[in-house]
Amino acid sequence: MARKGESKVTHLEPARPDSRSDMPDSSDQLRRTLQELQHQRRRLEDFARATSDWFWETDAAGHLVYLSNRITALCGIPAVTMIGRRLEEIGRFPNEPGLPPVRELMRSRKPFRDRLFELADGRGERLTFHLAGVPVFDPATGAFTGYRGAGFDMTPRYQAEQATEQARLELERALEDLTNKNVEADFAAAQLAAALKERSEFIASLSHELRTPLNAIIGFAEAMAMQVFGPIEDRYQQYSQDIVGAARHLLALINDILDQAAMESGHVRVDSQKVSLGSVIDEAVALVRLRAETKGLDLRLEIHNEELPVIVDPKRAKQILVNLLSNAVKFTPENGSMGVETGPGKSGLVAVTIWDTGIGIPHSEHEKVFERFEQVTDDDYARQQEGTGLGLAISRDLARMMGGDIELESSFGSGSRFTVTFPLAVAGDDRDGMAG
Repeated sequence: MARKGESKVTHLEPARPDSRSDMPDSSDQLRRTLQELQHQRRRLEDFARATSDWFWETDAAGHLVYLSNRITALCGIPAVTMIGRRLEEIGRFPNEPGLPPVRELMRSRKPFRDRLFELADGRGERLTFHLAGVPVFDPATGAFTGYRGAGFDMTPRYQAEQATEQARLELERALEDLTNKNVEADFAAAQLAAALKERSEFIASLSHELRTPLNAIIGFAEAMAMQVFGPIEDRYQQYSQDIVGAARHLLALINDILDQAAMESGHVRVDSQKVSLGSVIDEAVALVRLRAETKGLDLRLEIHNEELPVIVDPKRAKQILVNLLSNAVKFTPENGSMGVETGPGKSGLVAVTIWDTGIGIPHSEHEKVFERFEQVTDDDYARQQEGTGLGLAISRDLARMMGGDIELESSFGSGSRFTVTFPLAVAGDDRDGMAG
């Protein structure tokens, strides 16, 4: 009650905010918190997928308590079937010289990374991983609670390395074998230099021993160049292609030398039979067509009467044509032309002409190109081409052994025309071998 002369003052309590209208909605805050947590989780999962293939976690006793589903996709075994087992029970840690065993590291509760771990998939095939793991401790008590880690699939890499290593070993063995054979051949040739016939017979007898390891070198080098066993560095791929080119060149040289040696020793025989001229030409052209197309050469064929029967050794006739066609490809610059045409020859013969628009051969060198170990090198382009100088000599000898011959028409700078003649089959000739 107010005293007389005093005014009555009313004390007002401060206004309290309405909790329902002014405080933030707790459900909205919870929703935002959950969304942020989900965002963070997705971020971590994306980072994990970008850096690892699968994840694992063990308890303090070493038993698996978590495996990511990626392991199922890799090995085809459900991850849930591995829970409760130790890592050594679902796979194995191979011995790595110079490194402590993983089991000792885990027993000592030490971290590790890039350690080999092998696991068999559902088909029994071995998968190879790099495993990393870190010990986990309770932040409150410091007690050891287990391990967490990640696995990285290294199977394709190790398979490629093993295949490459195997190819390298095979190549080394083939090279060693070839080197040994070459040493033997050189020694024998030096001992038999006084007797040409004996030397030629010896070289001819080595044909199988020389060709077999060389073909192995070509095969393995081609496989490496094509990366059949897995990717290799560009530098080694180029080395492989160089090996293929050098080996093929060496094989061609060996074949020419062996053919020449066999002819000198009288071991070459021709098994003439009735065949269609067109079939022999088609087989020979097929062997050089790709090389001609690679150089952009226009390859033209004018074959009259493909079924025309001739009496030749098919293998030797094809050898002659391939040699002449290969020379046309070799000595014709890019985007030039070459071709094959047939026509009547001298009495009882048919003529097959291989022509080109290449560098040509001076008239003074016409006979020289048919001599052994001789090549025309008056032109810079010709000097760049490799060979033994035996191909034309061997081809003409073979043609003459079958009753034909080889003639040349050419002048420098105007291309060349090599014409080989083969005997025609006469009526009543019933020798086997006619092929359409």
